[in-house]
Amino acid sequence: MQDELLEAFRNPYLLISFVSVLSFCVTGSAQVTDAVQVEFKAYRLQQLEMGGTFAGSRNARMSFDAVTLDGNTLRKCIVVDWLTLVGRDLDGILSSSAGALLIVIPFDIKTLNSEQRKSFADLERALLAVRTDLPVFVVQSNAETAALLEDAASTSASSTASVISSLASPTTLLSTTSSPSATALNYQPNNVVARLSSGDRTAPTIAFVAHYDTHSAFPGLSPGSDSNGSGVVALLELLAILKKFYDKPSTRPPYNLDFLWSAAGKLNFQGARQFAEQWQDKNPESKLELAICVEGIGGKGSLYYHVAKIPNEGSAAERFLQRLRATQNIEIVAKKISVNQLLSWEHERFNIKRLAAVTVSRYPSHEEHIRHSLLDTPEQIDKEQLNNAIRSLAEAVLGYLLNLKGGVASDNRVEADYTMLSKQAVNSERIDFFMSQLTNGGRSAADQENTKAVASNIAAAAGAYAKVTQQGVLLSEISIWAGISDSIVAERVRPAAFELFVAAGVISYLAVFYQLSNVALSVLEGSEMLGQTSLALCRGSNRHLQVLRTLKQTAKRCDDLKTPIQQWGWEYLLRQRALKRPLSPNLGIYKIQLTMGMSGMHRVTGCVMAGAMLFGSVGFAVAPFNFTQFIDYIRGWNLPAFVTGTFKWIIAFPIVYHSLNGIRHMSFDMARGIDLPSIYKSGYLVMALSVLITTLIVAKALQLGRDESAVWGMATEEEPSRRLVEYDYEEPRLHIKGFVVDYFAWRISQAGHEWYEQPELPFGVQPEHQMMRQVATLFERRQAKDFEELFKDLLKDGEDLAFPRYCQVIDTLTRADPDDKAMSYGRVIGLISFGGALATRFAEMNKRNEIFKMANYTSKYIDLRIRLTWAKDGRSWSDFMRTSLEALERGEKGEMSFVMTTRLGLMLTAGAIAVLGLLFSSKFIFAKH
Repeated sequence: MQDELLEAFRNPYLLISFVSVLSFCVTGSAQVTDAVQVEFKAYRLQQLEMGGTFAGSRNARMSFDAVTLDGNTLRKCIVVDWLTLVGRDLDGILSSSAGALLIVIPFDIKTLNSEQRKSFADLERALLAVRTDLPVFVVQSNAETAALLEDAASTSASSTASVISSLASPTTLLSTTSSPSATALNYQPNNVVARLSSGDRTAPTIAFVAHYDTHSAFPGLSPGSDSNGSGVVALLELLAILKKFYDKPSTRPPYNLDFLWSAAGKLNFQGARQFAEQWQDKNPESKLELAICVEGIGGKGSLYYHVAKIPNEGSAAERFLQRLRATQNIEIVAKKISVNQLLSWEHERFNIKRLAAVTVSRYPSHEEHIRHSLLDTPEQIDKEQLNNAIRSLAEAVLGYLLNLKGGVASDNRVEADYTMLSKQAVNSERIDFFMSQLTNGGRSAADQENTKAVASNIAAAAGAYAKVTQQGVLLSEISIWAGISDSIVAERVRPAAFELFVAAGVISYLAVFYQLSNVALSVLEGSEMLGQTSLALCRGSNRHLQVLRTLKQTAKRCDDLKTPIQQWGWEYLLRQRALKRPLSPNLGIYKIQLTMGMSGMHRVTGCVMAGAMLFGSVGFAVAPFNFTQFIDYIRGWNLPAFVTGTFKWIIAFPIVYHSLNGIRHMSFDMARGIDLPSIYKSGYLVMALSVLITTLIVAKALQLGRDESAVWGMATEEEPSRRLVEYDYEEPRLHIKGFVVDYFAWRISQAGHEWYEQPELPFGVQPEHQMMRQVATLFERRQAKDFEELFKDLLKDGEDLAFPRYCQVIDTLTRADPDDKAMSYGRVIGLISFGGALATRFAEMNKRNEIFKMANYTSKYIDLRIRLTWAKDGRSWSDFMRTSLEALERGEKGEMSFVMTTRLGLMLTAGAIAVLGLLFSSKFIFAKH
């Protein structure tokens, strides 16, 4: 019978069926149905904290099934059209079993009619008040989102069909692709300040103020065209108009004019706060007579003059108001300042510091929703109204500055009776250009890179008319988080419950089959009166019964097969149990030995790992967050290294110990080392290795964490400026990028320009940086002729190809001598000197983006070769300082011991030849095409 049973299992059809079912069970939940996978950009709900009050969403990661509002799924992302949410209880929706919310809004907001715009504004107000831990996104409608809505609706039916569908039918899984930091941003956005000077530092100052950032419920989509794109453009145009009066001393008014484009205005006017606080400290000799804030002057309607209180007669605010009223109708609105709440207007920041300030706007109230809305699109700008407002401001300012009586012009070339400006003074084309450049995307302060780019663009535009500076703004009582947008991937997958459902079905089938087999066998063997039907069944099932009897008898024989010692032990246990003796060994009195301790620990660690895997997988499958979000949340606690190291040790030790002890037990199975001395030796070895390897793993993990936080631009103020390293060039403060950035910025400033996009130096200017300035300048003077020739070749056919050619020259410098790959001090100095000189040329041509790219490329290029060669060649920054000091003290004007020699000159020449060859070849190729 055993042979027949084995023969049955050798049947190839049984094997094929088993493999097919197993493959289906294993891969069923991982296969993507219909191979559908799309990716689209979504914008995240705000995440900020102002004055101790949190607003928005604390989470940005999700991986959930797409359903509608009525969907019944454990791990669900509600996908809904914005109109469906109007009038609904958002807090109730987010506090339900939802894991995330994805709102589909129109691709083009301007297509909404007046009624829809009102509904959209109501939804925005509700979203601005939301405080939730769930991720909330919006996505602009397109073909993919329409299909997503339809698919979510088809999989969100109720009743029994919904349950069956949730177990077997494919679903749409929505997953974010990035992992934003759980900690708030720690950077300083820049105020941009331009000044028109009267030539007298003690003269009174008039300040024009407009914040350039935007905000809404979804900051990444905020266009901010009128609030405050119109204010930014108005200041640029006023600067261009008034600059003409400051060109000559004879026409220069007796006032200094400051133009402030303030940062983080939507975050309680942070830029204006810092400017007002620093004014008296930095300008003790000058008086800020009036600050004129401009916001939202491009819409329809009349102008409003917002003040904290009605200005006194004869005051600067009252005199400027009268000048404005001479040009057009304007209504004054007074609102008291509430120091316990967020401020309403930018002028209030100056009033708090007892500085006279007003706000000119077309908004009658600070509660106008359009100031924080996606509806503030470029189509809301009335160009004629904007031009008229700018002209009125310019007329009023000029009348105020020149103290004209009645505002009447004495220039007979001007047609109007009340104006000092010609019709062409306000350049509408220039205004349109500024506005188009400013409103082509969001300008949220949470977008660090874009904020710096916007400030740089404003500085570049204002730099054509006045001297411009940028000042970092320290955010006070404000916390903002990055991650205003993300890419969401939608893919069709089988539900997670499908695999569990199939496994439960297989187990149930096997259990039922086993029970039926036992019942059938007992009935057929114990009954003597089966009848003809039973006899026929027995004859028909004879072969199957033989298999069942064989299995049962084999099982019984297996139970009875014991060695003599096992039989004795079994009988001994039975006798002790009959005597009701306690379990042996009694752990309360028994001395724990190494062998039993390690054996027990092996079982405990195995159970811990298995339990963690089981409960962790099931827990994260049903929880509204995934493992990565959980880790980000723990990192947000900023626990000390000792605490995190302890937890990592506890996690790593069971894995290491169980693995090593498992190898030890495998040797026991092969009858190796089973004598008592060998058992103890191997046990001590496993314990020692487990502790050592676990400690090394945790130490390496902590080191990687410190290295990650010390990456360029990520160092914090709490970190020490030095860390224990084997080579000084590994210290973060002496990273080569610091040398490159410092020299580029210093060299550009020496030429009378500013590098506004300069990355901050986490540790400030080091003595080594200052030494590099001296030796690189000396090298540039000696190689001036070669540099000039290279510059001509690089810029011969325009500036756009200069950076790729610069990279080509740098590569050629190293390849000129293939036998010498070392990065000597001379080569470092030569590359930094050449790059700094070229960066100065780019600054003169206003090609500041090229400077940033060139600094990055040069830093990476040098850093790689320093790490490859300096340790072997015995070079270091301390030796660089010593050699440089010796050379400078000797005052030698010939060859410096570490400066590039004649061979470097040949290398530069070779680089020039390579560039010329590249130029000729590119011209030939382009000519053919």
